[in-house]
Amino acid sequence: MKIILHLILAALFLMPTFVSAQEYQYDLGLKPMEITLSVDVNNLLKGQQVRVYTFVNNMGSNDATGNVVFFVNNVAVGDEVVSVKAGGVYDEVFVDFIVPEDDFYVYVKLQGITPSDEDPANNDILSPLFHVQGDNDFDGLGDNIDNDDDNDGLTDEQEQNLNTDKDKKDTDGDGVLDNEDEFPLDPEKQKKPEPKPEPKSDPEPAPVVVDVPKQEVATPPVVTNPPALSKKEKEEEKKAELVEDFYKSPEVELLEEVRIVASQVNWNTFDFSFSTNVPGLNLEQLEYTWDFGDGVVSSENGHHKYNGTGKYFVMLSTKGPFENYLYDSVKVNIAFWSVFNYWLWLIALIIILFVFMYVYEFRHKGSKKQKINKAKKQEEVETEEEFIEKKLRKPKKRKRKK
Repeated sequence: MKIILHLILAALFLMPTFVSAQEYQYDLGLKPMEITLSVDVNNLLKGQQVRVYTFVNNMGSNDATGNVVFFVNNVAVGDEVVSVKAGGVYDEVFVDFIVPEDDFYVYVKLQGITPSDEDPANNDILSPLFHVQGDNDFDGLGDNIDNDDDNDGLTDEQEQNLNTDKDKKDTDGDGVLDNEDEFPLDPEKQKKPEPKPEPKSDPEPAPVVVDVPKQEVATPPVVTNPPALSKKEKEEEKKAELVEDFYKSPEVELLEEVRIVASQVNWNTFDFSFSTNVPGLNLEQLEYTWDFGDGVVSSENGHHKYNGTGKYFVMLSTKGPFENYLYDSVKVNIAFWSVFNYWLWLIALIIILFVFMYVYEFRHKGSKKQKINKAKKQEEVETEEEFIEKKLRKPKKRKRKK
């Protein structure tokens, strides 16, 4: 029994090695974090026609075909059939779509793989969130990056100071552009009237000087030192200055991409961090935000624990060197039937314990029963021998009295 128990435990502990070392004959997969657009993602305009690209990789040992389906906010926008040679070969596929009015995700899924795919875990990927802009003046620049949304010659900041409408060339509708209208908020006025010449007047008599005793006027105290900042305010101000200087450094100007690094700590906990294309860059000084896919958002690297099973798309948004944002995403799978699930190990341990107890109790009862049966048989034999002995014993003859 001990040998069997040891073999079961060894098989369970060696299971991760066997699974990780398994190679598939048929395994088409999507290249992680590879969804790109044909235009600048910082200048996506609603109604614009855009092409979206991704890569399909054959990680199996045999050739395979499949259908790549593209979704924009859960709406299918196109699909392409791919045939990919074995041996880690990539094939690039794309479809065209119209940018929606609101921000959107692109979701890509592999379907209809022939022969049947043996590893479905890499058959879907999700893009970062793409932000959509309007183009009020139709100059090809989105309103978020255009400093003159109505193209009237006044910047958006100037229009804000003048209380004019940054989306209208002529706020008051009097036919004069805001930058030429001296009364941009009054439809009755466009230009200031020319000042009238003042009438000439007789020279005023010289004033009579009267000596008046001087009175001392109290002067208000001059505040030379501003109120002292608290320690927390000083630290926040210092941190803001350091971050601002950091983003002006030459190293940050080279920042072009970020990559998520996710490592599984246990069944439902992952350690999340990221790397960049700039070696030696101080990542802690970058401004970034994590969206772990379960409703939790954080601005720090480290461990994250999920409360339930399922697939979660983790997204990272990092501020770039030119007020732009860099994105990356990765999918994590919290599966119940996983060697990392400690609940599964506990259930397996309880089952093994029950089996062991059952076998032990069965053997113990069997042994006890055998002893009882043996004792009964022995008693029966002894009783039978006594009976035979009594039968064979001769009775004593009594003498008769005369």
